[in-house]
Amino acid sequence: PNLKDKEVLQDQNKGPDVEKLLAAKPDVVLTMDKSTADTLDSKGIKTVVLNWKDVDDVEPLMTLLGEIFG
Repeated sequence: PNLKDKEVLQDQNKGPDVEKLLAAKPDVVLTMDKSTADTLDSKGIKTVVLNWKDVDDVEPLMTLLGEIFG
């Protein structure tokens, strides 16, 4: 509910809008797209690529997110 009035940071193809992400100056960006992460990293934005293939991958990702966000 708190996000409904926030700016959408996706492009028309539902991919990440890199220019809007850069303008938002986030502390970190979570993405599933390696090329987006590489682009943002090259611009000085910290990124974390989340990737899972099956249910066993979820727990380590949740642990990683806990470490990132404390």
